[in-house]
Amino acid sequence: MWKRTTWRLRHKSKFGMFSNIQTLDDTESGGFKSGAFYTTVSQFAANGTWLIHENRPNFAKMFRNLQSDIASLDLSTAEPWQILSYNSDGYYAPHYDFLNPDTNKQLVEGRGNRIATVLVILQIAKKGGTTVFPKINLNIRPKAGDVVVWLNTLPSGESDSQTLHAACPIKEGTKIGATLWVHAKGQEFSMPCAESKKYYDRPDSHEFQFDGQEFWDDESRNLCDDVELDTTWQWEKAVCFEYFWNYQAVKMEVIAWRPGLRLVHQEAGGGLFEVDGRAGANGTQIIAKDFPAALSIFNTVKNLMPNLDFKYAEDIVALSYHPGGHYAAHHDYLEYPSEKEWDSWMRNYGNRFGTLIMVFKTAERGGATVFPALGATVRPNPGDAFFWFDMMGDGSQEDLSEHAGCPIYEGRKMISTIWVRMKKQPILDNLLNPGSISARFLIPGTIKLNKN
Repeated sequence: MWKRTTWRLRHKSKFGMFSNIQTLDDTESGGFKSGAFYTTVSQFAANGTWLIHENRPNFAKMFRNLQSDIASLDLSTAEPWQILSYNSDGYYAPHYDFLNPDTNKQLVEGRGNRIATVLVILQIAKKGGTTVFPKINLNIRPKAGDVVVWLNTLPSGESDSQTLHAACPIKEGTKIGATLWVHAKGQEFSMPCAESKKYYDRPDSHEFQFDGQEFWDDESRNLCDDVELDTTWQWEKAVCFEYFWNYQAVKMEVIAWRPGLRLVHQEAGGGLFEVDGRAGANGTQIIAKDFPAALSIFNTVKNLMPNLDFKYAEDIVALSYHPGGHYAAHHDYLEYPSEKEWDSWMRNYGNRFGTLIMVFKTAERGGATVFPALGATVRPNPGDAFFWFDMMGDGSQEDLSEHAGCPIYEGRKMISTIWVRMKKQPILDNLLNPGSISARFLIPGTIKLNKN
């Protein structure tokens, strides 16, 4: 069963859009009365008013729906709604929503800066009126009822220069939008802490010496260390979903569609790895039924990814990386000199169909997983899991699945890996294309599952 909101990721975890929010009726969205204003200053030309949602039932309902859908933000810290109506030639020139602390000292000191913007589209113009982000070459063309959300600041609290945006001139018709500016105060337990700035510090990591560094090329090392080289958030088809499956909420991020690379965000699970200390080795195999914590996680993943048959998966491999630990670029798909060299797994269950990684602990610095051919970097949180396909539809190796575990510079990284074999995989039975396997086959309900 799908939840009614669908997120489309645009700016990594900083930018999202979803549809079908409760909108207003004509009596709420029409004519601006008390508190209304009109301006034609050089920055923008629009009719507008400020509105406190508690005074309007439909706005109050819309606010509650938004708070439910944007659980990672506390919207109670927001300023009153700003409603703007753009008529012919109305526009809003390029600007930032975060406040200048020098000119807004009292507001910023009291409530923090505008950490996020929530823009609800109440009515679209017949022509023109799109919202553009020129620094990231993005033009948003929403429908009435869509909501666009973005963060205005970096995890460190500093302003994000890439959030420069504008409302394009109206060529025909009227556009009406409602904006909430959410302030930082009160977000301490839901938003990333300032220590997340580690991904922006770009330490002199190339001066860090470790065994095996000769197996790393500059491109892969740079993907590990420089967050700005990861451009997957710019991809038009990058997407996030939130849905309910087997009575559990699932947050899914599709980092790449072909080949499918999916990240599942979970609220819990980060502390399960170190139960009774048996899984703290640098590398060890675990039989799930003999390890309660691993069995619990394994069963959760099976429930959340029903399109994968884990019956023919290898035993869980647990890995712990300390400073200097890494895994240079490689494929998980297995190659043998000849069929005579096949082991029993290959003979009985076929090659590795896909890889699932579950994250229990992340390092203080370093330790991301990079996909050089995709130009993608996965920086998960404890409790997250991510999956990708190791083979193509015809059973051959998926070259784009080459990946690497970045060097650990500080702290410790703990993960477990499950390699799923190709035998009786329902996804393979539903493929019509011998090429790269799309991430859409990982979404529940998209394929016919085997009953046996």
